[in-house]
This record gives sequence, structure tokens and C-alpha cells, in this order.
Amino acid sequence: MLHPVSFESRLQPSALSRRCLRWRVVPFAVGAMACLIPHLTAAAPLQLQTDPPASTSLSPSTPTSIPPASIVRSVIHHRASNVYTISIRGQRILVHLRPMPEATGISLCIRLLGGELSETAQTRGLTAAVVAAWTRPDTDASTTQPANLRSAVTPESVAFTPRTLESPDALSKALTNFASMIVAPTLDEPRFQTAHRQTLSRARAVGSPGFAAVVQAMRQSTDPRAGGPLSTHVERWTPDAAREHLTTLASNAPIEIAIAGNITLAQALPIIQQCLAPIADAQPAAHVTPTFNRAADRDISTGVVAAAFPVPEGPIVQVLLPGPDIDDLAAVRQFAVVAQYLQSELDAAFKAQPRPASVIGSVVIPSRGLKNLGTVMLTIRLKNPEPEPTLADNPDNQPVAQTFQQPEAIAAEVRSVLEVVLSRCADANQIDQPKLTTAIDAITAQAAQRLSDPDYWASVLSFTRFYAINPDDLAHAARHYQTITRADIASRIATLGPGTTRTRFVVLVPPPPSSPKVLPVDKPQSTEDR
Repeated sequence: MLHPVSFESRLQPSALSRRCLRWRVVPFAVGAMACLIPHLTAAAPLQLQTDPPASTSLSPSTPTSIPPASIVRSVIHHRASNVYTISIRGQRILVHLRPMPEATGISLCIRLLGGELSETAQTRGLTAAVVAAWTRPDTDASTTQPANLRSAVTPESVAFTPRTLESPDALSKALTNFASMIVAPTLDEPRFQTAHRQTLSRARAVGSPGFAAVVQAMRQSTDPRAGGPLSTHVERWTPDAAREHLTTLASNAPIEIAIAGNITLAQALPIIQQCLAPIADAQPAAHVTPTFNRAADRDISTGVVAAAFPVPEGPIVQVLLPGPDIDDLAAVRQFAVVAQYLQSELDAAFKAQPRPASVIGSVVIPSRGLKNLGTVMLTIRLKNPEPEPTLADNPDNQPVAQTFQQPEAIAAEVRSVLEVVLSRCADANQIDQPKLTTAIDAITAQAAQRLSDPDYWASVLSFTRFYAINPDDLAHAARHYQTITRADIASRIATLGPGTTRTRFVVLVPPPPSSPKVLPVDKPQSTEDR
């Protein structure tokens, strides 16, 4: 139904755009690294600053100074992660570089702060349509051109990514393309009209009662933006409003760029100087920096939402429990282990039931943009019940199996097992240490594997300022997982148990035989080509 990506347990870039992940926004000026960037004159040689090394970290040899570049203000080296943070004049742009000589290419991700959560009641949904119609170099060229920029709109940002770049020259072309879009933003009106029609069609489809109920259950909150169905806002869009929205985004949004792969600092600095100078030299527009309405009403009710869906092997239940916020990294990591551990415990418990079931997935979805809306989602598949009795076996022709298939009964069946397991696992003494070790080792291995992936580094480094992330902390992820204890896991599970919080059940059942149409339950159409 939905295909969320958890943060630390499965933080792998997705198939279509492997460099764009969703995180919570920290205001632009609050980024930790912004505090480390001094104001140096352009004429002075730039001194390479190095973060104090951790006791166990190793640093490659690095130069003590680098040639001056007119738009570069300073360079900071993070030893443990071998990440360079490059401050650009005007402080609108921040660039991160992670040289990876073992890589076969270069990964790039560019983010503009200002996505769906920066929209108002009048501009709801408009960002995605505007970005789709944003004229960019090579837009009509072959899609195999590596410097062509693909776009992705998330709740808090607009991201641009090319395919893997083969050389520094290709990186230069991609950054040049991006700079031209920012300096002279142009709306392709025919494409905007197409995006307008498509968005309106999707908004009307999502507004159908059954679909809206499932989407609302998954979001577990009200939309923080004002007013009514999305379709009522989309209907009022105009090309002039779209052009104004595009100008605001291009002229004023803070920009964070991440480069990872087979390129050195000495190779990257001239490219950054040449390609980003037009943006740094441009006069800032008289627009307000995008801000976010982060208030949301958390739906704390416990309930069942059902939808017809082609599930031939048996009903599927998605259990939604409260999860962490993205800015609480310790909680995110602990809940990632909780999800994996509970999958093992629940799978064993369900297999012992009269109607066997299996836990086919567990994922942590940290809240981003909005506060207190993180989710731990467990997906359970139940075996189909036995066929209904024949008339000879059941003279009154009672629909025994059909009653057993009612969503409320299915949810109750799952709830009874879930509550027993949660109550037991809230006691640290009841946590099975071998199972916990297996869960931690699996996640640790995934964390270690990610560190060799340039796409991963481009993904996360492109929002380190937005979310006040320390690159060195990412490099030590595997170590952090190994410190998680039974007490940590039990304390997190205790917050999920009966009587402590709400639990939401999304039940997918086969449509009734008389139903002419199956509700197309899927995640809302995303503007993110992820």
C-alpha cells in the first residue's frame, strides 16, 4: 500500500531518485555548521579548518591552506566522515563534498528549502506543478544525458539530482544547468497547464471518501494548511500565480548542495567557483525566506480504517504505532531496532494462532516537517479463512467466513496478539537477548554498507544544514547501534503498549463478490520521482 523508507534501518536511496530522502526541517539559520563558518575576505588565502578529531577517528592528510576563490568563504573538514563543508559568499549556498576515490562516478544532490509545508492555503499543491514546469537546460534532450536534472518535491524541500556523473566535467555541466535555472527562472506554460490538469484529477480522486480515510489514517494528523479539499485550491491556480511562486522559490530559497564520489577537493573548488558564482553574485529578491507551519493536530484515536484491495492470499493489516521525530537521532535508531525486534516476536506469536499470520514488514517512518507524527508500521498478512459451509453443512446458510472477514474482527484478532507481545516486551527482563542481538547486527551491517555508497552520502549531506546533522555522527552510526541495550528497547516498547497511546489499524480486505470496482488504494500521487 505505502512504501515508506525508514531512516537508519533502511536508509537506502529509492529506485527512481536514489538521492532524495525526507527529513524534518530545522530553520535555515540554526544549522550547526553555519556557526562554524567565519567571514573571511575573498582576497585572503583560505585556511582549511578541521573539526577536533574523535578519540577513535582517523583523518587523511589534508593541506593546511587552499587557493583562494572569490565566492568561497571557508572550508571545514570533518575528520571522521572525511566531509568538507564549503561556505559560499552570501550564505545562501552551502556545499558539502565527500571525496571517495574508490567510487566509479560522482553523485550530486541539490536541495532548495521550501516544499509543500511552505505553501499557504492559496498555494497548496502549487510547488509540485511549478517545479514540473520549471524550464531547465536539456529538458527536451535525451533523458540519458547525465547532466539533466530530475526534480523531486518533498514536504520541506525541492531536490534536483542528475544521474551518476562520470567525471568532474559532467559535474560542472550539471551545476551550470542548475545555476541558469536559479538566475533566470522560467515557467513553461504548456507544461504548467498539463501539470495543473493532472494535479486536479489526482486531487479529486484522493478526495473520494474511502481513499481519503485511508490516506488520513496513514498520515495520522490533520493537514496544517488551511481549508477544505485540495481540489478546491487547485481549481484556482493561474499561470501568473505559478510564475510568482517560481520566482519566490528560485530567488530566495536557501540552497544546499552535496557532492560525493571520485573527485578531490582540489578538483571541486574551481568547479564550485565557476558554476555557482552567478547565484552568489545575483541580487537577492525582496521575498521572505520560506517558512513552515509545523503545527498539526495529532489524531490520538484508536480505530480501524478499511479498504477493498486485491489481496488473494489473505487480508493485510497495517498497524500504526507512534514513532520518533527525525531530529531525535537516538530515538530513531532505537525505534529501528524496536521495529525489527517486534517483527520477529510478533511473527512467532501470530504463527501460533488458530488462523496463522505472518509479519511481512516493519518500518520506522520518522516525522519530518511536522512534529510528533513519527510512525512505527508493522504489516501483517493473515491467512484466508476456510470456505463457507455448504448448504448441507449449514442449513441456515449463515455467512460464517464472511463474518470472520469483517475488518473490525480482523483488527481485533491482530490487536489481541499485539497487546500481549507489547506488554511482555515492555519488561527488559523479557527481551530475548539473542533475538535483539540478531536485530542489532542486521541493522549495523546495513549502516556499515551505506558508508561506501556515494548516493547515500549525497542524499544525507544535502540536508545537513536544514536538519542540523553532524556528518561525523553519520559515520559512527554502526557504533551507536551496538550500544543499544535491552533496557533501551523495553523503554521504547513501553510507550507503545495498551493504555499508553493510540493504535491505528488499516485493514485491506478482498472486495465483496458483488463489488464491481476495487478501491485503488495506493500512496497519494507523489511529485517526487524517487
